[in-house]
Amino acid sequence: MGFQRDGDSHRLALGEVKSSSEAKSPPQVMSGRSGGLTHQIDNLASNLGTICQLLKWLLPRVKQTVHEPAFNAACTRFFNSERRDLALFGILVRDQEVRESDLQTRGQQLADRLQAPTHCHLIALYLPWPIAQLPQAIGQGGAA
Repeated sequence: MGFQRDGDSHRLALGEVKSSSEAKSPPQVMSGRSGGLTHQIDNLASNLGTICQLLKWLLPRVKQTVHEPAFNAACTRFFNSERRDLALFGILVRDQEVRESDLQTRGQQLADRLQAPTHCHLIALYLPWPIAQLPQAIGQGGAA
């Protein structure tokens, strides 16, 4: 959760991250009814209760900091746009070969459901090592 600069203002940026070593494409983490990335992105776009919980978590962290004006601007834009002006990010981390099918179908489904001015970005990161080694790679400063 954070902000995305948009011209002179900011919008809310919300996201979900899923990882999968599954050989199937798309992996099941994309489509589960309650835990799938697509469902979670759709929930971020439409569930005001979830968004309010996230805002309640973020507010004390930005209060009286340089980020407070961005928070205020992003919230104003969001509530003045019928709760649609936000940037959504879905990130899929994989240790399989690159496949467009990992995101393609679910991305189209989201594009058909989300309404402007909502922006949605699905990103797949393909690792050159098993996901299980990711914490060690990060702790050592990446894969140099």
